[in-house]
Amino acid sequence: MDDQMKQKFTKLVGRRGIYKGMTTKLQKYFDGFDNVQEMQQLKLRLSKYENIWQSFMETQEEIELIDPSETQAKERDTFEHNYYTLVSNIKSFIEAETTATTQEVEQKSIPRTFMAPVPLPKFNGDPTKWLNFKNTFEALVHENQHISPIQKFHYLKSALEDTASNVIESMTISALNYTIAWSLVQERFENKQLMIDLHLNGIIDHKPLSNESHRGLRTLYETLESHLRSLEKLGIEVHTWDYILINLIVRKFDEETRKAWESSRKMTKEPALLEEIKLFIKNQCNYLERIEKPTQKPNTRSQNKFSQKPSSITASVTTTLVKCDVCSKAHMTFKCEQFLKLSPNERFEKAKQLQLCINCLKSSHKTSACKSSKCKTCQKLHNTLLHFDETETQIPPTSVTDSVIATARNQDQGVVLATAIVEIQGATNPFQARVLLDSGSQACLITKALCDRYNLVLYKTKTGVQGINNAQINISNTTHVQIKSKNSSFAINIQCLVLPSITTQLPPTPLNPTIKSTLPNYMVLADPLFDKPGPIDLLIGANVFYNILFNQRVKLQNGLVAQSTSLGWIIAGGGNVPTEFQAKPISCHSLNNLHQQITQFWQTEEGMITPVVRKNTIEEQQCEDLFNKTTSRDIDGKYIVRLPFRDDVNKLGQSREMAVQRFLSNEKKRERQPNINIQYQEFIQEYYDMGHMEKVPRLELKSKSFFLPHHHITQESSQTTKLRVVFDGSAKTTSSLSLNDLLMVGPTLQKDLFDLLIRFRTFKYVLSADITKMYRMIKIHKDDQDMQRILWRKSSNCELEEYRLTTVTYGTASAPYLAIKALRSLAEDESKDMSDVKQILLNDFYVDDLLTGGNSHEELLATRERLIAVLAKGGFKLNKWCSNHPSILQGLSPTGQLHTNKIIINDNIIKTLGVQWNSKLDQLTYKVNIDKPKSITKRTILSQIAKLYDPLGLLGPVILKAKIIMQSLWSLKLSWDEPVPEELESKWNCYTQQLSQLETISIPRYITDVNTKFNCSIAEIHAFCDASKNGYGACVYLRHQTPNDKIVVNLLCSKARVSPLKTISIPRLELCGMLVLARLANRIHTNLSIPPEHCHFWSDSTVALSWIATPPSQQETYIANRITEIQQLTQQGSWYHIGTRENPADLISRGAFPTQLIESNLWWHGPEWLSRELDPWPTRRCTNQPAMILNIQQNPVEHSWLHNFSSFEKLIRVTAFCLRFKTKPYYFRRTSICFKGYS
Repeated sequence: MDDQMKQKFTKLVGRRGIYKGMTTKLQKYFDGFDNVQEMQQLKLRLSKYENIWQSFMETQEEIELIDPSETQAKERDTFEHNYYTLVSNIKSFIEAETTATTQEVEQKSIPRTFMAPVPLPKFNGDPTKWLNFKNTFEALVHENQHISPIQKFHYLKSALEDTASNVIESMTISALNYTIAWSLVQERFENKQLMIDLHLNGIIDHKPLSNESHRGLRTLYETLESHLRSLEKLGIEVHTWDYILINLIVRKFDEETRKAWESSRKMTKEPALLEEIKLFIKNQCNYLERIEKPTQKPNTRSQNKFSQKPSSITASVTTTLVKCDVCSKAHMTFKCEQFLKLSPNERFEKAKQLQLCINCLKSSHKTSACKSSKCKTCQKLHNTLLHFDETETQIPPTSVTDSVIATARNQDQGVVLATAIVEIQGATNPFQARVLLDSGSQACLITKALCDRYNLVLYKTKTGVQGINNAQINISNTTHVQIKSKNSSFAINIQCLVLPSITTQLPPTPLNPTIKSTLPNYMVLADPLFDKPGPIDLLIGANVFYNILFNQRVKLQNGLVAQSTSLGWIIAGGGNVPTEFQAKPISCHSLNNLHQQITQFWQTEEGMITPVVRKNTIEEQQCEDLFNKTTSRDIDGKYIVRLPFRDDVNKLGQSREMAVQRFLSNEKKRERQPNINIQYQEFIQEYYDMGHMEKVPRLELKSKSFFLPHHHITQESSQTTKLRVVFDGSAKTTSSLSLNDLLMVGPTLQKDLFDLLIRFRTFKYVLSADITKMYRMIKIHKDDQDMQRILWRKSSNCELEEYRLTTVTYGTASAPYLAIKALRSLAEDESKDMSDVKQILLNDFYVDDLLTGGNSHEELLATRERLIAVLAKGGFKLNKWCSNHPSILQGLSPTGQLHTNKIIINDNIIKTLGVQWNSKLDQLTYKVNIDKPKSITKRTILSQIAKLYDPLGLLGPVILKAKIIMQSLWSLKLSWDEPVPEELESKWNCYTQQLSQLETISIPRYITDVNTKFNCSIAEIHAFCDASKNGYGACVYLRHQTPNDKIVVNLLCSKARVSPLKTISIPRLELCGMLVLARLANRIHTNLSIPPEHCHFWSDSTVALSWIATPPSQQETYIANRITEIQQLTQQGSWYHIGTRENPADLISRGAFPTQLIESNLWWHGPEWLSRELDPWPTRRCTNQPAMILNIQQNPVEHSWLHNFSSFEKLIRVTAFCLRFKTKPYYFRRTSICFKGYS
């Protein structure tokens, strides 16, 4: 090949490469094509691409003329295959989409009659069902020109089940393969001879009838018809088989039916035809159906005499079959309003009084034999309603509200039960009653209230009514009534069992008025108000029901049926009956429900004195193991985590419809608030732009998923984002499960805010910040992202589109754990050589908020830079910087700094009272936000108390006052919305009016002198405790001596508890106060690393001090248990006695109003002598010294002569003589003993 030829060959190969590149480019465009609106562009690209075929072939021919090698032939084959595949796929796609669009246009232009969709037939390989399947499938799918071959293939695969599906199981779904697949299915199952044999056997093998019955005869007729029609479809001329078939059919008749057949044929000798015997069977079925009635035993007894023998009658499901042991009404005990109003303690006592099983609240067995589930709270053998503890704050159902936006639609489209208005003859005059017609009850029932109202005569009986789940209620009375129709002369006497109530109002909600308006005019209704809720006075059972029915029946709309009866026309049935009030989607907001607020209030109050270390539960450990096993990092260092499912994700039902309703409701609300709507759209757009959510590809739309509804919350206190969109992982699917139900929550990893704030007060220089979008910096694994889908559109004019969130999402149960665990993993992975940074990541973060510090600004600056670098390795970025010293913020971008001096320290709940840090003054202050309700009730007071937030207890006496008021509310047993007594209302008003004065309090954040570095080795803890009838508690002070011998004493924290309602002695309460002190001091000692010998404990109770100085074994259990823990926690410290007037804990044991606390120097700085040297301190120190026991044994003096007398009188006389002889012996012989001598 010369140079000129080589040059030409090179150009031809280059030109061929261009054509191949165009193929690759179009293939990529088609693979990513998901916008049907750009269909025209796809068609244009295809038309231009089809033109390159001829050009490629010409170029390829020239290349093969120069180089006729096998390599060039392979190039041709490869291009041809890619070309045909690509063009056919695009054309099939365009055809399918065009067809769908055409169908949609046609459907829009033609008025529709809405009918239930025709279900796709299923075929499991049964030859007898092949013909019906084939005909139906061909009509719906195979011959439908509007369905593409690929879609037909999908339908075919979904229609085949069991053995039938094996025929095409291995075939790839494509347009070309559909025809082949359908042919294979037909070839496999279209066996004409086999189907003929099966249908003939079906007729021959039918079991003969044993007795005369319309049901058996009708089954024979339907079986015969089915097989004969199938044979006719197979082309068999069955009309020529009349004589053979008739002989077979007659052999299947029972004796009576055979006689009737022969009787009908006695007037003719001509052979019968198949149509004749078929007509005979139909007529005989109708005849037998008319004359057959439910079998009833004749009543041989007089109606005025009733059997006393116990009996059991099965009642209808509409009958209430239970009896409450508390109020004797017809409901379960655990649903009794009287019982639920009691406190758990009172419920327990009531259950014991009524001799109920305390586990299931039934009287039929003992607790030890109960097989019901245990308490859901503590898993012990008692009912959950009887569970109680010290800080019980159970809220009735009326107070619970959703903490997110919720939507609701009326789903009350149920069944209408037949009712009628009848006339009953009373003792004096007739009266009207509303009856329920129930064919499922074996007895007639009447309410006790109706009997009492009209003085009906009651008769004693012993029987029972048994119903759902074999529940039984005993019946002690019956009565006889005569009911008359209001629309005819019909009347009947019936015996009724007397019950407290029969059922609730029927119908439960009003029906749509249009139902009654569509009824024919000739219908005289048995109950003209059947569509309005009303009470049921009487139930007519099956023994009467079938005797009042006529033959006339009319089908109505919505599945309702009108039946003619002796009482008039009754309306019943349904399943899709619209109610009068169709509830529209609603949305409700709540900052937090009262139950959660009170729970968090107690958690904050109890948190600082509960043990810090606890073991993980089994589920928490599983969550930890899953994180460690499945977590990875991407090329940028960001963590990729899996959602920790505790259960199979396939248990989730459908959620899209629910999400659509929630979105539309939220959208309407946003459109009424343009400013909110703009912020909402900007938030979602930012989410998308940052790659934290992506559009779901068209081919993945039908994959398993969960849709997260979303709504917004506004945070006016936020310095950055005023509006935030949150997602609801607790939204229920059609299976009644939510995403959060299946997610593990994980263990608590970070320390309490109490620990963080204690350390925060010991740094001379401090720094605060938070991690920008912390949750969204952690990616969710690709396989779990579909569990976080959302619906979104920019405006109501656009179509709803599906997106999926690709990062950890706020609102899912596992989000806090995953975020915090990732942060702690970063500390282990990236800061092994930087102990200061590692400790900050592990101990100085509260979720995403940083509160840390140091004793020099140079040291803190260096730590800041190292912290920023380590966080950046995990994709985290800090912003909203704030410090008490401007130099600490040097080098930071002004946009990343917080433009305010006040940092709110809270748990993201709007507070009545909240603590905040003023960075400019370096002081802790309080913000008061008081709601003024129209009336003061138990609910409003508890709601305000639950919002008091004081994590360090610096306002402990004020908080105790609120707790005392709360305790008073519980003891009064008021209902939730009942106004409180005037005295309590006056106390509450006085308390809330003074709360605003707390804003004037400023507490130094730094616990020692501002010019001194805090040194834990020379710091001292002084803890004081006290108790009173109102409460008990402890307060802790930090005493620190500066290098210039200045002593600084400041309140560090406190904790108070209310005294129990049950009377406990003051010394015991003092011991409880000591226990609070020991736990609190131990928590501080652990956080600040203060030497234990520098811990000093003070109490003004000599009795309690003497108790803790003795071995626990010498005390009773209550005291011994507390002494043991106190001694363990304070064994290296020292206990002292202090006078009551000098004890600052006296305030926390009695409570104080804000004005009293503000003016108390004793509270803020402790006793005056604590700020001086040791000399003026109280010197009485309590030590635990071993006790010396002296055992003295003394033998008792025995007076054996006393046993010589059997009479007490004789003993006295002898004793008197002895005494007389001793004093006056000369009188002994001549005088006798008188009364005076006895003395």
